[in-house]
Amino acid sequence: MRAAGGAAFVFRTSWVYGARRSNFFLAVRQLAREGASLRIVDDQTGAPTWCRSVAEATMQVLRRLRAAGAGESGRSAGLYHMSCTGRTTWYGFARAFLPAGVPVAPVSSGEYAARAARPAFSVLDGRRLRQVFGVRLPSWRAALARCTDALDRAGA
Repeated sequence: MRAAGGAAFVFRTSWVYGARRSNFFLAVRQLAREGASLRIVDDQTGAPTWCRSVAEATMQVLRRLRAAGAGESGRSAGLYHMSCTGRTTWYGFARAFLPAGVPVAPVSSGEYAARAARPAFSVLDGRRLRQVFGVRLPSWRAALARCTDALDRAGA
């Protein structure tokens, strides 16, 4: 950031999902529709974050910077954590959006043959984003409800 010679903002997020492209949320929904046997990791904790929540929070930050004037961007530049609040496991996330009758087996990271090692705990602290800009992303459950409602309305 400093090498660029200007104010830079880095918004770090995690467990991002959305209604398009390839992501955990869409992949698990599709596998459930196909009747696949679902085994989902239950020992990794994070905060699922809807991509629209990130976009909306970014817009809030940009509006506040614009309202504050040119000098504020230099003083508040830096790294910010921008993810939904709360926490769950991948298994808990899947259970939250899959219909009640869909069988899902919780498994440990060791039982699941992942190509890359993942941290057991990856919840990010959005305190600085709240303190500097007054921006707080919704809970992961509230964002998930908005996402699934949008998909239902679109017939997806």
